[in-house]
Amino acid sequence: METSKPAANTHAMLGLVRTFSCGGFVYITSTDNGTIHDMRIAGAYTYYAFFEWGLIIADILFDSMSLFDLEDTHIYISDSSRGTVLNINNIPMGKDHRESEKVMLKEDIPAKTPREVNKMPNKYIKQSSKVIYLTFMADTMLSLVWWTNFTALPLCIFYYSVWSLSFAGQEGLMLVTLSAGLIGIEELALFASSRDGKTVLTLVSFLGLFASKLEFPVLKLVSVSMAVIAQSISIASDWYRSRDRQQVITFMLGLLLHSTLKLLAHSNNPFWPIVNDTNGGYIKTGLVMAFIALLIRRCYGSDYCTSPISTQKRSNRCLIIGASLGSYIWALHTFLSDPSTLLSWSWTGFPSNGPHPMYNSSMIIVGFAIGIMSPEYLAISNIWHLFGTCCITLCYICDDWLSASGAFGFSIYLPSLGPVMIWNIKHCAPGRTMLAVFGTYTLLIVAHTFTVAYEFVPLGFLLRERTHVVIFTALAFIWLTTSRTTFNITYGDNDKAFKRYTKLLLVGIICAAHFILLNRINNSVVPQPYHTQDGILTSGIWTVHFGMDDEMWDSQIRMRDLIREAEVDVLGLLETELQSVVFGNRNLAQFIAEDLGYYVDYGPPSHKHTWGAVLLSKFPIKESQHHLLPSPQGELAPAISAKLDLYGNIVNVLISHNGQEESPLDRELQTTEIARILNTTYPEPALFLGYLVTTPHQKRPAPYGILFEDGRMLDIEPLDRRRWCEYIGYRSMRKIAYARISHGTVTDTELQVAKFKLYDTDESYHPQFDWYTFMDEEHIPDSYRFSNAFAGKGKDGHRFHVFKIPIYYQEMSESD
Repeated sequence: METSKPAANTHAMLGLVRTFSCGGFVYITSTDNGTIHDMRIAGAYTYYAFFEWGLIIADILFDSMSLFDLEDTHIYISDSSRGTVLNINNIPMGKDHRESEKVMLKEDIPAKTPREVNKMPNKYIKQSSKVIYLTFMADTMLSLVWWTNFTALPLCIFYYSVWSLSFAGQEGLMLVTLSAGLIGIEELALFASSRDGKTVLTLVSFLGLFASKLEFPVLKLVSVSMAVIAQSISIASDWYRSRDRQQVITFMLGLLLHSTLKLLAHSNNPFWPIVNDTNGGYIKTGLVMAFIALLIRRCYGSDYCTSPISTQKRSNRCLIIGASLGSYIWALHTFLSDPSTLLSWSWTGFPSNGPHPMYNSSMIIVGFAIGIMSPEYLAISNIWHLFGTCCITLCYICDDWLSASGAFGFSIYLPSLGPVMIWNIKHCAPGRTMLAVFGTYTLLIVAHTFTVAYEFVPLGFLLRERTHVVIFTALAFIWLTTSRTTFNITYGDNDKAFKRYTKLLLVGIICAAHFILLNRINNSVVPQPYHTQDGILTSGIWTVHFGMDDEMWDSQIRMRDLIREAEVDVLGLLETELQSVVFGNRNLAQFIAEDLGYYVDYGPPSHKHTWGAVLLSKFPIKESQHHLLPSPQGELAPAISAKLDLYGNIVNVLISHNGQEESPLDRELQTTEIARILNTTYPEPALFLGYLVTTPHQKRPAPYGILFEDGRMLDIEPLDRRRWCEYIGYRSMRKIAYARISHGTVTDTELQVAKFKLYDTDESYHPQFDWYTFMDEEHIPDSYRFSNAFAGKGKDGHRFHVFKIPIYYQEMSESD
C-alpha cells in the first residue's frame, strides 16, 4: 500500500497540533481562572477558547483526511518471477465472509519494481469524485486569493499617490510582479513546482489577506507586496508546469468569484486589506477558507515536477508572446474585476435608456461564465477577434443598451482566450517571457492611469484622454499572437468530472449574483426626504477623495454615517470615479444610495477621463445631463445638471468639480460654462453645489465673480471668507441655515451643508433676494436645525468648525 509522504506529514502535523492543544489550551480553559488572564491581557481567555475550537477543527480534519486516503487505497502484490500483479481494489463486502477475501488476478499487468509502483498509470490509480471535487474547489479558492492580492496591490500603492497628488515613490512597488521572471532560475523553478515549495509560496501569499489586521498603511502595503511576489512566482511555475486546461479554468474562476463577491461587499472584495469587520470585510472567513484549501491541495493536488520547463532559446517571438499575455491580464483586471465596470460606460443619466450599472451587472457575470466554457478554437479565429474588437468599440463609443450589448459580448470574448493565451508561453524561455508578461501589464496600468492623471506626471500629456489608444494597443498584442497559434491543449485524466463541477460552480455563481442583486433591490430604502412635512431641502457638497480614509480603510460606512446624521436630502459627491485598476474598480455611491434611500446619478463614467462627480437625491430626478467642462490645459472637469421634483416643483441642481489652481484658464472657461447652464434656467429655483478653487468675492477672471454674476446666483454666506474649494449657491429659494462640518479622518475636505425652503406659490419674491438677519438656535423650529451631534467636540471626529456653530437665517422684508 502506497501512502503519499506529504499526506503523512500533514497527518503528523495535525496530530501534533491537536495533542498540544489538548494538553495546553484545553487545560487552561477548563481549570484556570479566565478573569485573571483578561486582567493581564485583554481578551486573552477568549483567544484560548479559539484555540480550543481549533483543536476540534484539527481533530475533524485529521479524521476526514484519513477517510479520504483510505478510500482511494490500492494494494498491489507483485511476483516478479511470474510476471504478474495481484490487485486488491475496493472489494465489496458480501454476506459470505469469504467474498471479502476474493483477489482479482491481473495477468496482463506487468510486474512492477517498488520504484515503478509510484508510476502506476492512472487507469489503475484513479481519483475518486470526492477528491476531484475537493481539489477543484481548493484550486478555485486559492485562485481567488491570487486575484484578491493582485487587485489589492495597485489599490494600496495609489492610496499614497492620491494623497500627495504626485509620484509618492511607492508606485515602484508595482514592479514586484516582475518577480515572476525569477522562474528562469532553475533551482527556484524546481522549488516552486514542488509540493513543499508550492505550500510555502501559498502560505506567504496569505500575508495579503492578513494585511487587513495590520494597523498602519505602510505595513499593509509591504504585506501585500510580499504576497504578490510569492504568488507571481507560484503562478508562473503553474503556467509552465501544467499541461492541461484545468489550471487555467480555475485561474479564471478565481477572477469570476472575486468579481461576484464585490456585489456582496459594497463593491469591495471582502478579503482586501482596506476592509475589516466594521466596513464589510470577512477576513477571518477568508483566512480559514484559504488554509483549508491549502491543506486540501497539499494532500491531493497535482505535483508538476515531472513536467520540464521549456529550454527554448531566447527569441523576439517570446517577448511578443509575453507582451500578449501581459496585455491579456491587464484586460481581465481592468474590465472584468468588477461586473459593473463595463456597464457603467453605458450610463447617461435620467431618464435611463439603458441598463442600471449595478442591478443589471449579472449579465456580465453570465457573459463571463459563457466565455469560460467556450471552445478553445475560437481564440485562434480572426472572426472571433474581430467580434471582440467590435464589442469593445461599441461599449466605448456608444451609450445605453448599444454600449451594454458591446459590454456583454466583450465579457464573453475575453475569458474565452484564457487557455490559448497561457498555452502560448509554454514553448518560450521562462525568465525573459515572464518579465515581458508582467512588464507589459505594469506599463499598461501606468499608461491607463496617465489618461486621467496626466496633470500630475511627467509627459502625461502624451496619453491625455487616450484610453482608446491603450485599449487597442493591448488588443493588438493579443490578436497578433493568438491568431498565429497552433495548440494542443491536453485535458486532465478526470476532465469529465472537472467539467461537470465547473458547470455546477458557474451556475451557482450566476444564481448567487442574481439573488444578491435581487436582495439588494428588495432591501433598498425607499427615497424619502427627511422633513417632508415642513418642505425643507437640506443640501450638501463634499469632496470624498476616492473613498479611502487617512488610514487606508474603505470609507463608505463612515461617509454614510455622517450623511445620515447631517440629514442631507440633495448631495454632491466629488472625486468619486473609482472604476479603474488603481482605485479597485469600485462603485462608491451605490451602497449609500441603497442604505439611506437616494436616487443616484453616477455622473460621467471612467472612460470620459474625469475624477468623477455623483448626485444623490431623495427627490425624484426628472432628468439629468452630464457635462465635460472646457479644459484646454489641465484635467477634464465633470459636471451634472439635473431637474428635481421638489414637493411638486422643479428645482435645477448643478454639481461640478473645477480644475486646479495651476490652470487658471481652465477654471475661467469651466466656470463660464457652468454660469451659462445656470443662467438658462433663470428665474427658476436653482442650486449650485461645486468645487471652484477661488477666494470669496475675487474679481474676474476668478471663478467666484463669473459664477455668481453671470449665473445669476446667490452665495449661501457672503461673509464666510475662509473658503477656497467648496461653494454653495442658490436662487429663488428662502435660505434657512448653513454649516461647515469637519471631515475628521474620512477624507481631506469638509462637508458643507445648507437648508432651504421653496416660496409658496402665492408669494411674490425676487429670484436674487438676499436680505437676511441671523437668528439664535432657540428661536428656530426643530426641523430647521442641524443635528446637535456636531456641537462641541462632535461625533466620530466630525464637528461644526470655522464658526463653531451653524448659522440660522430669518428673511427680512423689503421694507425692513
